[in-house]
Amino acid sequence: RYILLLECKAITEPMRATISAVAPDKRISRRGAGFAIGTFTSRGDVEKLQKAMTENHPNVKVSIIELNIQ
Repeated sequence: RYILLLECKAITEPMRATISAVAPDKRISRRGAGFAIGTFTSRGDVEKLQKAMTENHPNVKVSIIELNIQ
């Protein structure tokens, strides 16, 4: 399982629109100084959102975290 991390102070409406368009069923949660979106079961799905966020919001640092679930 994977989550997408966004390093930003707030989620803007354009960012919400990108997230809703690519991953409409995923939850956005506050995580430390940023936000987490997920969870994703497919690496391909989380990479699609990462690509969309990077292209549309280049000022936001985006990273994928793989969760180690026992």
